[in-house]
Amino acid sequence: REFRSSYRGCLSTRWPASRRRTSTRDLSQFRSPGTLWRPGCGLWSPCHKIREVVRSLAKASARNRRMARVSFPSFPLVSWHRGGQEIHPSASREAFVAALERGAELVEIDVRCTRDGFLVCYHDEHLPNGLAVRDVSRDDVVSLMSWSEFVALLNESDPNRRTGVHLDLKDVGYELFAVDPLITTHRPFFVTSLEKQSIQLLRQERPDEDAFLTVGRDRGSRSRWSRWWLRASEIFPYVNVMSTKATGVAIHHSLLRPRLVRWLRRRNLRVVVWTVNGRDAMAHLFAGRSIDALTTNFPLKALAVRGERTAARMAE
Repeated sequence: REFRSSYRGCLSTRWPASRRRTSTRDLSQFRSPGTLWRPGCGLWSPCHKIREVVRSLAKASARNRRMARVSFPSFPLVSWHRGGQEIHPSASREAFVAALERGAELVEIDVRCTRDGFLVCYHDEHLPNGLAVRDVSRDDVVSLMSWSEFVALLNESDPNRRTGVHLDLKDVGYELFAVDPLITTHRPFFVTSLEKQSIQLLRQERPDEDAFLTVGRDRGSRSRWSRWWLRASEIFPYVNVMSTKATGVAIHHSLLRPRLVRWLRRRNLRVVVWTVNGRDAMAHLFAGRSIDALTTNFPLKALAVRGERTAARMAE
């Protein structure tokens, strides 16, 4: 529509009436050596408009495909799920400090929001007393690490920002509040979420940041038909990925299929697999080099397996 209005304007203003009635065999008088049309011929403006539109579309496409903040090398990165559990209990302050001191490539952290808008680092939906995190207030979660405390811990233990953050959002409604502190501190990160509306919001409001759609929702107490439909949408997540404009997919290892990986690769989308704890599964994923990151509770074991696969590949 924009091009059509511009073209009509060019015909009415820049193309004189005498030239509009010129036959096609007399158009040679408007040609100049080395160019298709002279700027004053009338067709230069719409052609120039076409180039501008094409360039703007190319920039928008490149922005949507941009793998922002986290640099993914040719080998899969290891994401320390909740700080790992090999050295200290997972999701504890000591576990995160140990991961940062050992130079972890990625640290995975789960964030939830309370009833009064307080962000806490907690994985499960319910507290030990049975209450849902979203139904309690800030005073009920004083024993948990807050999101602001975790960001301060990152800046204190890793001032050079060598470790990236794998931010997993468990609910909706607080996406920007969780992402903005990492953007302010220039910390490399990417976001994963099961909720499509969260990914859509982040891609609209923070288009330069990575937002991965998580595939592998717990079926829980759903009906039989609902469980079947959910599993089908996860085995074939193409529509959900395209509709959310996600820059990648975080998929459960049981749902990983070569066809899905090829489809994502053709569209320059990232692939993160969670949560892989078996040694054989790690060796298989590292050997294929078809993923970008692997989330595990045993990062030290994963690093050892990756080192073995790299040494074997170099020996070949």
